Amino acid sequence: MKRGLGAFAFLLAALAASNSFADESEQSVNNAFTVCQMLDSTGSLTEPCDVSGWNSSVIISVDASPGEARKLCPSIKKMLQNNNMKFGPGWTMKVTSPYSGDKAIATCPL
Repeated sequence: MKRGLGAFAFLLAALAASNSFADESEQSVNNAFTVCQMLDSTGSLTEPCDVSGWNSSVIISVDASPGEARKLCPSIKKMLQNNNMKFGPGWTMKVTSPYSGDKAIATCPL
């Protein structure tokens, strides 16, 4: 009987950990869509913001050089902190321009 309870406790712990991961993952995706809404509302993007849950990224397009695009990273990070928005490990914002095609000219960790 003790063995069965130990296995049950282990199973509960594993389920709690997977739910925690799922909650963090779901929250990251929700936050990504919120960030897109916020950035789309500025009128500064050259294309609508996009979210890739599969690639853990938010993709924006701005009419900027790579150097100018990299300067956006601290501003984005501050916006996230001010709005208490957290992302799971590996989430990034990829900044493209109308001239770069699908290539990112800057990548900001979220």
